[in-house]
Amino acid sequence: MDPFALDGPSFLVFFVVLLLGCLLLSLVLRVLLKAVLVHRLRPTDDAEDTQVDLYQAAYLAAGEDGAVNAALAGLVADGLLEPPSRKDRVRRTSFAPVQWRHPLEQAVYEAVPADGKRIRIPKVRTAVRRHTRAIGRSLERRGLVVAPEPLERVRLAVTAVAALPVVVGALRMVQGVASGRPVGFLFLLLVFALAAVGGVWSHDASASADRTRRGRAALERLRHRYAA
Repeated sequence: MDPFALDGPSFLVFFVVLLLGCLLLSLVLRVLLKAVLVHRLRPTDDAEDTQVDLYQAAYLAAGEDGAVNAALAGLVADGLLEPPSRKDRVRRTSFAPVQWRHPLEQAVYEAVPADGKRIRIPKVRTAVRRHTRAIGRSLERRGLVVAPEPLERVRLAVTAVAALPVVVGALRMVQGVASGRPVGFLFLLLVFALAAVGGVWSHDASASADRTRRGRAALERLRHRYAA
């Protein structure tokens, strides 16, 4: 069946079915591919070592953003940074040399301008990504999380599947405009489809780390220990 040969109403029905099918397929594909990554994971460090430090625990709980947030909270508590403003910006309050507890703390502090200007927290996260990725790799070597690089490939593959209806709909809309046919309903559906694809793309961006079973168990032990 050639979708570009369908009349307007029939194509709209086809588009909705295609969109829902691709979104469902993308969700299933995400689950399956991540399960494969976890299954293939082979710890290279001590398999019995599930002890983690503060920033590794924060990474386990909330991914790279969680580790940076923990460093920001520590620096604020030490009086080295002001609490974030309502616009999600931070700045230094102290320029005295300090003894760093962790390389991530130093990297976060140095990412904040030394001239006292404020900087948005997302820019800080970008500036220290090398350090947060290092934390993630250390946890991956111990079999606690899946590395971010293969997860990024999964994210691209899943988004490509979800974006297929957008490509088909855009081509049909160009065809309709060229032939002088109304495309208002198709345009609205394309806007919705783009929003859905954006949701698929950003689904894992700031979510918790993709923990393995060992990683979930380690985090659960930490929660029980500090809840007691």
